[in-house]
Amino acid sequence: MIKVSATVTTVSTMLFLNHIQYLYKRGIEKDDMGYACAVGVVLMVLGLIINFVQLGLNGTLKKEED
Repeated sequence: MIKVSATVTTVSTMLFLNHIQYLYKRGIEKDDMGYACAVGVVLMVLGLIINFVQLGLNGTLKKEED
């Protein structure tokens, strides 16, 4: 029997490493640091948006009533 949580963690780790490898290959090996930086900033902004959506859905961003 395959554990679902271990599989999901492994897949997400592999996807994350693929993005890092892409940025490295594009920036260092192909000498295109500007493009690699732009892709990194876009990925960071997407991560922040996903994070704020999750915080909003969990109710973490709601103000406490006195």
